[in-house]
Amino acid sequence: MKLYLVEYFINNKLHNMIVRAKNHIEAETQVKVSVIANIHDDNFWRNIMGKVHFNVKDIFGNNHEEVEIIRVYENTASIRDVSTGLTWIVRKRELGLEETNPNNKYPGHFDYRKTKRQWKGKEQKLVNMVRSYN
Repeated sequence: MKLYLVEYFINNKLHNMIVRAKNHIEAETQVKVSVIANIHDDNFWRNIMGKVHFNVKDIFGNNHEEVEIIRVYENTASIRDVSTGLTWIVRKRELGLEETNPNNKYPGHFDYRKTKRQWKGKEQKLVNMVRSYN
């Protein structure tokens, strides 16, 4: 995997995006998909990203008092916990947003209940493990 700088135009304005991909063709494809996704919902994403929410539970079942939305995906969103500075994944419904495709496409791919049971009451252990990777 390499980093590629891809240049593209929107409304005759040149933009740059750095992407991690295997080759330049995959990098251009990632940028095209990203640009298409952002053009349709551009105003919505500008309004939602950077917003602060309170008392949000992540996919591990841990409660975060104050979080900031970094990015919104199909059924999840990435957030930054203001107190710890760490990033987490939450379901969109935890933020009051509608999930795009609530059906589980891949049964057994990610067991939400099992993950919550496994990490219940072990938030500090999880935070220490995440910090050890950095």
